[in-house]
Amino acid sequence: MMQVPGDTARRRTPAAFWILLTLWLLILGLAAGAAVGLAQVYRSDRILAAISALDVDLGGLTVAEATDRLNEAWQARGVTLTAEEMSWTLTPDKLGLRLDADLMARRAHAQGRAPATAAAMQDTVSRLLAGLSLLPVHAAPRQIEPEWDFDRAAAAETIRTLAAQIDVSAQDAGVQVVDGQVTTRQAATGRALDIAATLTTLEMHPWQEAMAQLDADAARHIAASIVTQTPQITDVSAVVAEVSPLLAQPITLQLFDAIRNERLTWTAAPADLGRWLAFQATAPATDGSAGQSLTWSVDEAQVSAYLAAQNQTLDDQRYVNSRTAAPALAAAFTQRQPVVKLGISHTEREHIVKSGETLSSIAFDYGMPYPWIQAANPGLGDNIFVGDAIRIPSPDLQLPLAVVENKRIMISLSNQKMQAFENGQVKWSWVVSTGISSSPTSPGVFQIQSHEELAYAANWDLYMPWFMGIYRPVPGNDFMNGFHGFPSRDRRQILWTSNLGHPVTYGCILLSTTNAKLLYDWAEVGVVVEIQR
Repeated sequence: MMQVPGDTARRRTPAAFWILLTLWLLILGLAAGAAVGLAQVYRSDRILAAISALDVDLGGLTVAEATDRLNEAWQARGVTLTAEEMSWTLTPDKLGLRLDADLMARRAHAQGRAPATAAAMQDTVSRLLAGLSLLPVHAAPRQIEPEWDFDRAAAAETIRTLAAQIDVSAQDAGVQVVDGQVTTRQAATGRALDIAATLTTLEMHPWQEAMAQLDADAARHIAASIVTQTPQITDVSAVVAEVSPLLAQPITLQLFDAIRNERLTWTAAPADLGRWLAFQATAPATDGSAGQSLTWSVDEAQVSAYLAAQNQTLDDQRYVNSRTAAPALAAAFTQRQPVVKLGISHTEREHIVKSGETLSSIAFDYGMPYPWIQAANPGLGDNIFVGDAIRIPSPDLQLPLAVVENKRIMISLSNQKMQAFENGQVKWSWVVSTGISSSPTSPGVFQIQSHEELAYAANWDLYMPWFMGIYRPVPGNDFMNGFHGFPSRDRRQILWTSNLGHPVTYGCILLSTTNAKLLYDWAEVGVVVEIQR
């Protein structure tokens, strides 16, 4: 059959139509998808493309990510502070330059999100399309200016720390002992970091430009302000002859540890003594010369520094107290005393409670009546737990009076024996009786604190002859435990005469009345009493 050309064209038209329709629908779908994508990017927390700050591209980052990236970039911009031959490269925060990275990130996020003109709308669309990687970036790059402030307090803290490395005190002229000869020591100028001026320099520096560009390294070099310190005393030759006799011999420090019954010796050599001298210019020289009229004194701070160095030779629980020792040494120096006697002090300690321990057992082990430990630990009750940290007071608290060094009384709780020593030799050795288990005698190091020919203990209705108090079981309480002879209840009926050698008292140390009188007359206030377990 023969076909008509017009019929063929009419049959092809529907197919072309559907192809074109499909293409248009696809284009519309893509456009709609792109529009949805653009809308999502526009409403999202992400920064649009081609927006940066501190040379950091922030495009595509969330506000939180941009904040972190800006903080990293800020801290990477080290600031170099120089002071003569010294220099330090510090992070901006250390010098008080605090970046508000969150504000900058939020400002970056706001860029392009409020277009008011057609051109602005075109710019926004261009950044949105670039953010979806649909088109290259055609919008002009935008830079967010740094937002920062100066924290003067933070900068001052850093500058004061650096000052400790920079500062060198001016040194006045002085004297020194070299090979046994007293010579003068030349004066030396010093230097100090001018903290106020350096802070002002930091505060006034053009940080906006210095910190904005990564390659602006030269703009981040700051010179600290240094001032010269001039010595006050430049020549002490006029007083060398006056102080030379004081430096001719060392001073011997005889140390006594009353707790351990130990003696030590330190020697302050003439070279040490020379460092103790300080000189003062009082007026122009009286002889009409251009020099200074000088006086000298002992610098107790230097004496304390000497004692602090010597204390390092002791264990960490013992020291010589410079508050009392420094004035004594200064006086010995000026009065040319070759020997100074000083006591050794003791620190408090810390005890960590172990399984099975009680407050009483801990006190017994440390030689300290347990109420004293309670007083040192406010809130500490009778219940203690493994791992608790308890302060143990210094044993020096039990020696409140000047110590008599050549006499000592020693008690053995386990053997119920007493020995009295004088100049290191045993004077008496006697049997005694100490406290019963319910009212024990505390071990520890104590001292004679009182004498009473006939003391009365109201708690037990006991009269105690030749009583000498040695410690208070409870701090602040007038009641004392001590030595005494055979007691009585009515001054006629004598008790415990057959109990010597066995615990029988309520905490005191019982002797025969004859021995108690001998000890009473011999042991003056201050004699140390060591009670051993």
